[in-house]
This record gives sequence, structure tokens and C-alpha cells, in this order.
Amino acid sequence: MKNAMNEPRFIVPPQGVLDMLELIRNDDFNQRVKNLAYQRLEQNYGLDKAQADALVQQK
Repeated sequence: MKNAMNEPRFIVPPQGVLDMLELIRNDDFNQRVKNLAYQRLEQNYGLDKAQADALVQQK
């Protein structure tokens, strides 16, 4: 059973989160860009890689 506390939910996600998730989703960007997006999400929004991946899957 998944812990719902680990899955971030936003009514309206901040634009910065949306921008970083789009970088992660997009196959045109290399892994370095995606790693920087994960890093920015953690630094600016407190989202770890697992949480970011969960948000990517929501859309």
C-alpha cells in the first residue's frame, strides 16, 4: 500500500513545478537536463525524485 503522504498533490501546481516536470517528461532533453530539473524541484519546492516522478505520472 502506498503512503499518500509521499505523493504530493497540488490543486494548481506552481508554474516552476510544471516547467520542471515538462523537462523530465520530454524525451528531447538529455539526462543532465533532467537531473538539473530534479535538483531544482528538490531545492525550490522540497520534492524528491520519487515525488517528482509521481507527479509526472499524474498528468
